Amino acid sequence: MGQALGTLQSAQVTGFIVGPLLGGLLSHLMGYRPIFFFTGACCLTAALIVIGFVREEFKKTGERKGSRLRQNLLNVYQSANLRTMFVLLIMIQVSIQIVTPFLSLYLEYLKVPPDRIGLMTGLVFGITGLPMP
Repeated sequence: MGQALGTLQSAQVTGFIVGPLLGGLLSHLMGYRPIFFFTGACCLTAALIVIGFVREEFKKTGERKGSRLRQNLLNVYQSANLRTMFVLLIMIQVSIQIVTPFLSLYLEYLKVPPDRIGLMTGLVFGITGLPMP
């Protein structure tokens, strides 16, 4: 389960980094309208693949006690390592995502040419993924 969660977290972070970078580059090259249609087509294709090929068979293997949010948070609070990781993860996510609504406006304020706002916004978001020494 740890490996699966690590893979999912890595994929999510990669998407947050590469998505805006690629989106900014494509918006600069093609404009916004084709990208919206392409994204919609990708989502429709993914939905059809899931509907057509994913089959789940549920087998009840006995009584399983459900996990409660309160108990999970208590476990995090009781472990110093988990508590530190939890706080750091929240701080990192908030610091990156808090500027999302304002970044393109700020770049416009910095006199970035209007035809390059999307590209520069994508580059700024993509830079957050570069490791710092």
